[in-house]
Amino acid sequence: MVLALLRDAFGPDNLKIEELTKRIELKGEIAKHIDVKVKISDHHVEVNLADLHGYEKYVITTLLNESIPPPDLICDHANCKVIVVHDADRLSSDLQHYVGWFLGRYAGCNKIIFSCSSSSNLDAVEHLCKVVRLKPPSFDEIIKVLEFIATQEGIDLPRGLASRIAASASNNLRQAIRSFEATWKAKAIHSRKTNPF
Repeated sequence: MVLALLRDAFGPDNLKIEELTKRIELKGEIAKHIDVKVKISDHHVEVNLADLHGYEKYVITTLLNESIPPPDLICDHANCKVIVVHDADRLSSDLQHYVGWFLGRYAGCNKIIFSCSSSSNLDAVEHLCKVVRLKPPSFDEIIKVLEFIATQEGIDLPRGLASRIAASASNNLRQAIRSFEATWKAKAIHSRKTNPF
């Protein structure tokens, strides 16, 4: 959902994403630095708080400070920067207040997307956010996705099998896709054993 939003905002050709390891200096800590995996493009940076091992404050403040526009820059769509924070429920209240202050001071040039399981843990910044709640896909939507994948891959997927996979996935699209893949691989192995030539 986040990547779809970013591609829509900046265009798919302008969102060339690479994964890299970013070194963040830790002032006043026993460890001198932390190496953090990020996804980055010209318009955004993504970080997962689950990977930060208690150093969320340093990483988030570093990313925010790196996104501050130069004083002479006129802020527009082309130079807007987005920070995507996954597992944002882990943000401390103090860090949320800092993020809120930062957004107020540099309004317009920078955007932050908090991806989390529950926005109730983001009390200090929720009033600054547009909350988008994603509902799990319906049974019929899962079947449509499975049928789309089957068509793209040239696989014959009977409707009954698609229904059974969707039902066993309990509205979890990722699980349904994994089950479909496992079923297809098992069928391919079985057919190779029964038809060796």
